[in-house]
Amino acid sequence: MKARLLRAGASEERLRALALARIAAIAALAWLLVLPATVVALPSKGPCTLELVSNDAKGNLVDTAKSGDDSASPEDPLLVDWDGTVSWTGITTVPLKDNHYHVAMFGMATPFQGGSLNGGDARSTVGTFGFTASSPFRFTGLYYLTVGIIGSGGECTGSLVVKLVGDPIGTVPFFVGLALLAIGLLLLVWGFSGHLGAAISGGLFMGLAVALEAVIFSFLPLGGLTPIALLATGLFLAVVSVVSGGRRLRQLNRQLAAEGAAAALADEESAPVFAPSETASEPAPEPEPAPEPEPAPEPVRPPDDPWPAVDLPADVERP
Repeated sequence: MKARLLRAGASEERLRALALARIAAIAALAWLLVLPATVVALPSKGPCTLELVSNDAKGNLVDTAKSGDDSASPEDPLLVDWDGTVSWTGITTVPLKDNHYHVAMFGMATPFQGGSLNGGDARSTVGTFGFTASSPFRFTGLYYLTVGIIGSGGECTGSLVVKLVGDPIGTVPFFVGLALLAIGLLLLVWGFSGHLGAAISGGLFMGLAVALEAVIFSFLPLGGLTPIALLATGLFLAVVSVVSGGRRLRQLNRQLAAEGAAAALADEESAPVFAPSETASEPAPEPEPAPEPEPAPEPVRPPDDPWPAVDLPADVERP
């Protein structure tokens, strides 16, 4: 019965691990479909052109990017100074009325979005953005962005790569990545003992930590697909941890069962065995009856006593 329950538990763990692997594969495929196959500098579709100018804190020119050239691409990312600003100029050939714009990072939506009614016939817009005033902490790294604007007159979409220059060591994301990495490793170790939830959480934390460190250190060997690849790797490690841990737990249970059976057999062999003897097989003799007690002899009066043996009053003396 116990072995049947262990086999049932192992089968359930294997099914859950396979289901988790399918989820990871589907998530990776969905991310691949969301991200652009190739990163093209700035809007590549629609009646729009965009120009970006990056300056440092003193107003000196750092870098520029413009629609149609090879700037703001993985080979030539737009360099941005954290303490500086980025100015943009957008031009459309037709007015985009009741428009909405958005910016996504690695396929995920960001707070940088908004819109305008554009009740007139405006076909251009300008603005300036500063990271220092818009973020509570400093960060660095390489970021793959997709931008788009849609209105009643048409739609413009595109993508660009931005690199925030600086040393990532000592920044908040750097320490957050280290903390997530430590937590992920501990949860993976816990998941190795058979805890599926701990293994999944550990894989996600570890994948997220490595992805964060890769981004802030500008090390993206797979380009914009690097973060999702690292997250999928973390989930794969979670599956491996659960499967390996379950196999190890089953082996340990089998080993303990074998040791228990061997100990029980050894106890049976070492127990003393009493063989029946000839004297023990003979019936025990019946006990002899105890002798009856003899009656006490009657008292004999001395012959020189003339008085009978009767009771006398206490005040009468015998002669």
